[in-house]
Amino acid sequence: MKLLYQVGSLLMLGLKLQVYFIIKMLMGGIVLGVFPAFFGTFRIINECMNEKDIHHVYLKKELKKFDKQEFIKINKLGYLLVFLIYIVVLNLLISRQHLQIGVLHWFIMFILALVLSISLHAVAIFTKYDLPIRQYLIQGLLCSIIGIFETIAIAIGIGLAIGLGLVIPPISFFLGIPLIIFPHAWFTRASIARLERVFYEKKIEIESRE
Repeated sequence: MKLLYQVGSLLMLGLKLQVYFIIKMLMGGIVLGVFPAFFGTFRIINECMNEKDIHHVYLKKELKKFDKQEFIKINKLGYLLVFLIYIVVLNLLISRQHLQIGVLHWFIMFILALVLSISLHAVAIFTKYDLPIRQYLIQGLLCSIIGIFETIAIAIGIGLAIGLGLVIPPISFFLGIPLIIFPHAWFTRASIARLERVFYEKKIEIESRE
């Protein structure tokens, strides 16, 4: 009975987050609302992991949270990342169709994978730190380097979530967004924690010696 209650609570939370994402996106006018909606959903899931509790999420309360500066900043970061991905993909298509140089083609594919990894970690870092836009990219790069296994796990998790949604369409309709964001939030926690351990604790140790 307890297990059924927990499963039911998780499904209800997923449904709430799906509704939250859609409403939040519409509130931002879709184009400017998609990144705040994604970020807001990511933040709620991350908070649930931190609190180890899912019963403190209230849809109306979450929808009322609005910070104009944060709204502008997440859109700047989001569309900057989209632009970078677009540029790399464009170069990949040009390389494949016109240049046909094997080494160059694989190098561009590596750059694309790196940019996607930076994007995944930059969004996660945004939920934790208030930094200049450039720093999100730098910190995202560092997380990508030291958290390569987490990045692979995120890609597999998102792939499985999308596959499950395609096989069972109702899951995609009612729980698609939180199902995709969950592995993203779960595994980036580990890479960010490692970044803090490797760089920031080392920095503190050096400063204490001085």
